[in-house]
Amino acid sequence: MLIRSKDDLERELERQKASLQTDLEEIENRLKEKADELATQATAFERSLSVKEAELDETRDRHDAELRSVSEERVRELAEAEKRAAVKRVEEFESMRSDLTGRHEVKLADVAEKHQKEIRGLEEAHEAKIAELKVEVDRDIRREME
Repeated sequence: MLIRSKDDLERELERQKASLQTDLEEIENRLKEKADELATQATAFERSLSVKEAELDETRDRHDAELRSVSEERVRELAEAEKRAAVKRVEEFESMRSDLTGRHEVKLADVAEKHQKEIRGLEEAHEAKIAELKVEVDRDIRREME
């Protein structure tokens, strides 16, 4: 039967602590990478939305110029149609924004929850290993005292 010294057990405990700390740092780095990735996607979406809004403004300006050149009655008809179309486009953009934002938030929450579970699992394993090593140290100390 192999009896390890207290120093050996303490070195093993320190080695395992360092290993767990490394695992924790790797998980934190992966979380940061995911967050950066999601932030990049959100930025790209915002840029795309800005382009679409600029296109909408440009279209509205063009239609406004066309409206000035037709009769007053026609102006009213076209204005109502443009208003409905603009409202519809805005609703579509808002729906797209909401959908994409919701999906990014869900993805981020899922990734964070997964990593939190991994961290809790590592912490529990770490605590269990520490308890196990303490029992071994106590047992070895009692044997040496006997």
